[in-house]
Amino acid sequence: MRKSGFSLIETVLVLVIIGISFLGLAVAMHNALTGVRKPEALSSATALAVKEAERLINTSFDYVISENLGSPQSYTGDFSGYSWEVRVNSIDDVQPNLGSDPTMDTYKIVEVRVYHDAIDYVAIIFLINDF
Repeated sequence: MRKSGFSLIETVLVLVIIGISFLGLAVAMHNALTGVRKPEALSSATALAVKEAERLINTSFDYVISENLGSPQSYTGDFSGYSWEVRVNSIDDVQPNLGSDPTMDTYKIVEVRVYHDAIDYVAIIFLINDF
């Protein structure tokens, strides 16, 4: 008489198949949950970068310098997950086809970067002049 039931090999194969299918489901869930944060982080970082750019545009040309270069400064309060830095470069380094001003007496290329874990960083790059 034959016994009905599962052998050890059949049980192990079923567990392996279920484990592989749950692994794919877990990866899909992880991607969906981390993707939820990106739009909010992107729009907040963009708004913060615009705020910093406007601050620099309203600053006197001579006082526009690199800030927090290499070690971005964190915001406080609700935006504590964000940090920022300002990079100022010569037009010769960034866009040499626009002209030459290696001493940055007339033109500066300004890049404002706002960092967040979900998006790496958002950059706003603009040219300012001393006119």
